[in-house]
This record gives sequence, structure tokens and C-alpha cells, in this order.
Amino acid sequence: MRGLHRALSLLALTLATLSSACTAENVDYRAPVDEAPIAADSPSALAVLRLINHPSTTYSVLDARVGLDRRAAMRIIARRDGMDGLAGTADDQPFLDLASLDAVKYVGDAALNRLAEYAHAHGWVVDDAAAYGVVMGIQFSMGEARRALDLANRADADTLEYMIGLAPDVVEALVEVRPFASLQEVILLSEVDQAALKALRGW
Repeated sequence: MRGLHRALSLLALTLATLSSACTAENVDYRAPVDEAPIAADSPSALAVLRLINHPSTTYSVLDARVGLDRRAAMRIIARRDGMDGLAGTADDQPFLDLASLDAVKYVGDAALNRLAEYAHAHGWVVDDAAAYGVVMGIQFSMGEARRALDLANRADADTLEYMIGLAPDVVEALVEVRPFASLQEVILLSEVDQAALKALRGW
């Protein structure tokens, strides 16, 4: 009788363990789950997006160096690189905001905070006042470049044409081709000239 009772107890313990394992399927097991969310437009959020969208950030980087759940790392890279599985090609789908990154399965606040810690430790946080460089003869700061790219990617057609002052053919091209990962991709459009770029920078 005692043997039967012991066997039933072991069976119950095994079932409880299996149930816990199944429940933990969606948990980021490598990082604490009680970390606070990152503000959408904070320096940390922008640094995470720079890190994630850069071609040098591979699955191995996210897995071995950042320490993400491997399932999250795999899905982030697959989403970013598009159907061909290659970074820096025409079908790439860069993450434009933290919400789209958070929407990837197995990514949550813990994973985002781990990415932010890595980004801060490895120089991905950039001062908006710092120089971005010269694009089509126009000097941009980091902040101006970020805002111009955000407009090109996210502003609706009416805003681009009637508020920013872009020509209709420029607006049509931007809306049709976006998203863009950088200003360098924006200026590859034949419709985008210096005047259009100045308008985006000045808004």
C-alpha cells in the first residue's frame, strides 16, 4: 500500500513538473521578467532599434552576447532580414519602433531591457546633437536624421505633401517604397532631391 502511495505521489510530481514546463513556454527564461518597460522615444529605445536594425547584429550576437531567448533572437533576425534571409537587401523589414519589436513572439520587457543594457554598454546610444554627416550636400545632426527618417517612414501622404511641402511625385514614391532603414536609402529614390531632403530636415 505504501508502495502504491509513493508511486502515485511521484506521478503527481511528474505531471506538475510537465505542466509548469508547458506554462513556461512563452517566458523569456534568460532574463528577469519584472523589469520596467522602456519609454518609446527614449535614448535607450532608439539605441535598441539601431542595434537591432544594423546588419552586424546577427542571430549569434543576440543569442551569445546579448543573451536573448534563442527563439526571440531567431524571430527578430528572420523578421528584419525578410524572405531572402539576408541583411541589407531590398526585402528587409527594419523595426521602426519599439512596439513592432515587442510584438515579435518571445520578446517582452525583459528582452528589451537586456537589449538596452547591451546597447548602452557597446556604444549604440547616440547624442541627438552629434553630427550625423552630409547627405546630398546637407549637414544633418543625429536628431535631424532620425526625425527626417521617421517622417519618411511614418507620416501620411497629406502631411508629407500639404504640411511638409513635398511634391506629389516625391510623396507617392516615399509611401510606395517605405520603410527605409536610413536616409541613404531615402535618397536612392530618383524623386527625392535636395529640396525634398531639406524639407524633411526642417520640419
